[in-house]
Amino acid sequence: MTALETTADVAKLLQSPLEEQRLQGLRQLAPLVNSEKFPLLYQAMGDSSWRVRKEATELFLAQKDLGDHIPEIISLLHSQDNAGLRNAAVETLTRLGKKALPFLISELTCQDHDVRKFVLDILGEIGDSTSLKYMVQALSDVDSNVRAAAAENLGKIGAPDAVPPLLKNMETADLLFRFTILQALGQIGSHVPVQELLVFKNEPLLRKALFDCLGRVGGVEAVPELVRGLGDTMANVRQAAVMALEQISRMFPEDVSRYLADAKDLRVGEHLADQLENSQAKIRRASLRLLGLLKDVRFVDRILPLFASEELREEAAGVLIGMGKEASLALLPLWRQTEAYQKPYLAYVFGTTRCPESFPLLLEGLCSDDVALRSVCAHSLGHLGDEKAIPPLIERLRDSSQEVRASAMEALCLLGRQHPATILSALKALLSDEDPQQRMYAVNILGRIDRSESEAPILFALKDESAMVRQSAVKALGEIPGSKVLDNLRLALTDEDAEVRRLAIEILGGRRGEDILQPLQLALQDEDLWVRVAAVRAAGQLSGAQTANMLRVALKDPVGLVAIAALEALAAENISEAYPLLVEALGHPDGEVVNASLQILAASGRVDWLNEEAQSRLVKHPNYEVRMTVARILSDFEGEKCLPVLERQLADEDDDLVRALLHDVIQSLKAG
Repeated sequence: MTALETTADVAKLLQSPLEEQRLQGLRQLAPLVNSEKFPLLYQAMGDSSWRVRKEATELFLAQKDLGDHIPEIISLLHSQDNAGLRNAAVETLTRLGKKALPFLISELTCQDHDVRKFVLDILGEIGDSTSLKYMVQALSDVDSNVRAAAAENLGKIGAPDAVPPLLKNMETADLLFRFTILQALGQIGSHVPVQELLVFKNEPLLRKALFDCLGRVGGVEAVPELVRGLGDTMANVRQAAVMALEQISRMFPEDVSRYLADAKDLRVGEHLADQLENSQAKIRRASLRLLGLLKDVRFVDRILPLFASEELREEAAGVLIGMGKEASLALLPLWRQTEAYQKPYLAYVFGTTRCPESFPLLLEGLCSDDVALRSVCAHSLGHLGDEKAIPPLIERLRDSSQEVRASAMEALCLLGRQHPATILSALKALLSDEDPQQRMYAVNILGRIDRSESEAPILFALKDESAMVRQSAVKALGEIPGSKVLDNLRLALTDEDAEVRRLAIEILGGRRGEDILQPLQLALQDEDLWVRVAAVRAAGQLSGAQTANMLRVALKDPVGLVAIAALEALAAENISEAYPLLVEALGHPDGEVVNASLQILAASGRVDWLNEEAQSRLVKHPNYEVRMTVARILSDFEGEKCLPVLERQLADEDDDLVRALLHDVIQSLKAG
């Protein structure tokens, strides 16, 4: 088939009434010479089908040396009777980016105002600063749509240098142009002398755009007019005032708060409260924050419905708390009429603002059927600090909900620090309760009230028949200083419960000193794996020859985890002294110990152990993790020199995971 016939065939396909055939024609353009190809591409860019236009655009952009064809694409912008062709040209020029800039800029002087507008839109999308001065010149274009496009796209570029000429052009009487300039100034975001903008505050159709702009570029001087705008007759202006005020308040919270408070005659609180019912979450949030700055508790009831909003409920509670105790006092009369979902938030506010007048309501909520309310009421009673809450809170330690029990215990700990004598007296019965969980709660609370009188009952709890009580007692002893406590912790090492022994070792390890060496040596012989691991880690926190000897003994432990803990402790203390032991551990029968030793050695940076004998032995190690670690180490430290070793290992390897790693490492080394 000749080239001429091919061109004719393609042209015929592109004129087909069937979309798929036209797409097929585009796909057959590749063999054509440019002089035949590009006219057909331009024809397809104006196709009635967006799929064909899109395909033609992509094909054009995929061609080489497009610079000579940019003027042809620009000429397509002049096609007044084919919007699709114009749109394809706009997309193509935008994606050509800086390459198209000289041609686009020269086109700003053409006679067709529509083309000038298209060019400005394209320049705005490209966003290159070299086009800035030409876009500024277009602010004076004879056509209003071109002037508006220039302003809009200067805003899109976001160049601060555009602010002065934009402000100067605000002097025009063209309302649309002013509107667009205000939007552009807001997009740029640079500070603007507010007084130059406020001269337009009485233009009803500009007020929303003005307020939007002030929120982004204004300072404190804009606040009075924005506060007045909260009561504007137009809903969209009121909303814009709320958003702008909230934006400015992030930088000047004290100034905005003062202006809001001083403008009570403008019914500021009412206007903000009304916006809490707005359908847009961003308006509700901004209004809520401004009410928090206003601190007018007359409107706290309007905030309560926001507790139904997952995205606003925490912020609503925070605003009420920020208003202080006065907000809680205003909320107290509303307790009976509030919805069930609102009560936990109210209870939280009462406690956080430490409102003692809420005590009866919190006691009532402590017996509610609502688990969340019981939990929050327990929490808040602890913050109020009233010792009369201690007995009912102790009753909540038997609550069916673990969440409520945990809140009650935290509250009792808080109260115990303020009223230690009362809490000690109240806990006596719990310490001998039949339920071991209650005895455990009592010990936990005693351990956290930091009172010398609590030491004796905690020591007594070390002999409790319940292991969980004894565990709590050991934890509590860890918070008490003194040699007597140390003696009792040593005794705990003989407890029948392994967790009690482990906890005792952890606490003893934190005490330091030679007087704990003997208990640690005893624990290293414990029958429980985790007690021995805890002993090794505790020994690792100490220093000295005796401690090092203990760790060396632990290296011979039959359980790998203990040996690994010993290796890590020795290496952390002195890597040079631990080095021979780490190398020796490479022959350990437990693969996990070998792997841990390899990783520590690699992290140390020493590779003198990595001789041929070690390589050949370790690459064939029975443990697949060891083989993988060795491959990584060889790659990191030996580079291409290790390729023969790794390739032999790959040939013999039967584990898919190791084979995949070896393959990747080898390919990476060969790629350099």
